[in-house]
Amino acid sequence: QAFFARPVVFGHPLHRQSGATGMGFLHSDCLCWLVLFIAICIGAHPEGPRPNPHPWKELYIVQDDLLIRRVGTFVCLVLVLVRWLLTRCCNAPVFPGELCWTLLFFLVITGARIGIFLLVKPYNYYFSDHVFLLTAMTAMVAMELKHCEKVIERRVGCISTLGAVLTTLVAYALLAVMAVEAWATARYYHTREASFVAFFTGLLLWGSFCWWWRGKIHDAYDNLTTRDKLLKEGLLKGAP
Repeated sequence: QAFFARPVVFGHPLHRQSGATGMGFLHSDCLCWLVLFIAICIGAHPEGPRPNPHPWKELYIVQDDLLIRRVGTFVCLVLVLVRWLLTRCCNAPVFPGELCWTLLFFLVITGARIGIFLLVKPYNYYFSDHVFLLTAMTAMVAMELKHCEKVIERRVGCISTLGAVLTTLVAYALLAVMAVEAWATARYYHTREASFVAFFTGLLLWGSFCWWWRGKIHDAYDNLTTRDKLLKEGLLKGAP
């Protein structure tokens, strides 16, 4: 059964539950974007010209900057693999080709981000390519967090649940690193206008894509829950 169509299991259509409209995940999704936005606001608040050399040239902030600039969204691809490996112990894929679809969408975001970067690079006084990169990474982290949330909710196995919890901790640690980088960019490197224009552009573009994709993930996990319930009640026979 195609993932993008309404799923049917053994002839029984699995309808969306009342809460499965794609909106139930907004608490964690908004948290990711809110953390990034607050970090930019704090960095953009102090007066002074940009770029402005910061006083911690040899400390963590420089290493953070080098990691984000050189590796970028590929860090999030590692997060996908970590989540997939840690949660597959007791779980079947939530839909056919789960890992391939996820990697494909992440690579599409990465490729689009690089293409847009090449277009806006000459205009970084008005558009922060660095903040735009961070918005793409934020969308990726938010999408992975949805997987972890639904695995934890299903509680299909201790090992799988523990894997989802560990992946969630890794995701939030990465989000913290990204917040530091967003603060440093807005404080020392790019103008206020460039930082906020890039943030809201990324929120509109990647946030919309993230909302759509995570809604699909939400429905897929709900379909699994409904299938398990039907199997338990004896309304369905066999296993997919």
